[in-house]
Amino acid sequence: PYIRTKIAASIDGKTALLNGNSKWISSKESRNDVQLWRARSCAIVTSIDTVIADDPSLNVRINDFLDNNQPTRVILDSQLRIKGHYKILKSPGDVILYSLQQIHDDLIFEGMIENTEEQDGHVSLESIFLDLANKEINEVMFECGGILNGALLKQNFIDEMIIYLAPCILGDQANNMFRLPEISVMSDRYNFNLTQVDRIGDDIRIILKKSNLV
Repeated sequence: PYIRTKIAASIDGKTALLNGNSKWISSKESRNDVQLWRARSCAIVTSIDTVIADDPSLNVRINDFLDNNQPTRVILDSQLRIKGHYKILKSPGDVILYSLQQIHDDLIFEGMIENTEEQDGHVSLESIFLDLANKEINEVMFECGGILNGALLKQNFIDEMIIYLAPCILGDQANNMFRLPEISVMSDRYNFNLTQVDRIGDDIRIILKKSNLV
C-alpha cells in the first residue's frame, strides 16, 4: 500500500510531553484537516501503545460521512494487550488486530485478530503490508508515536509524511517524532522532498514525499 504518516508536533519536533500528554498540540483547524486525510484512506493504523496512551477513536468525523465508508482501523498489538473499553473499538467500521498471539480471553475480539510474522519481538511491518495489499487496502495512514514512526522510517516504508507544526516548544525531555538509533554521519540521514507547505489555522502543514515518488 501507499504509506502515509500523520504527525502533529511542536516546532522543536516533539509530539507529546514526557508523561504522554499530547492534547492538544495542533490547532482545531489542523485536527479538522486530518479528517479529510482519514476520509481518503482505506485504513488508519496505530499501535497498542498509542491506544493505551491516548484512547483515540481514529474514525472520520465529517458531517454526512457514511458509516459504511469508514476506513478500516488497524491496531498493531504484538502481545494482545488491548481491552474491550477503548474507543477505537466502538465506532462503526472494521477493526483488525495484528498480533503474535492468536487468542484473546475477551470474546469481543473474536474475528478481529490476524496472526502475523514476528520481527525483533514485534509484528513484522512487511508481512502486515503484504496482508493489507491482499485485502485490497491500498492507501494507509499511520497515526502513531515515535517508536512505530521510527520503525517505519528505518525500514524505508514511509511514502509520504504530513506534519502539522504548532507554534510552541515542549523542550528536550518531550517525546520525539521518530525514535531512531544515533546517526553519526550525515550521509545516513533520511531524506525526503518537500512538496507542499500551507498554513492551517495557527499551524504549518508540511507535506514530504519519498524522493523516488516525486
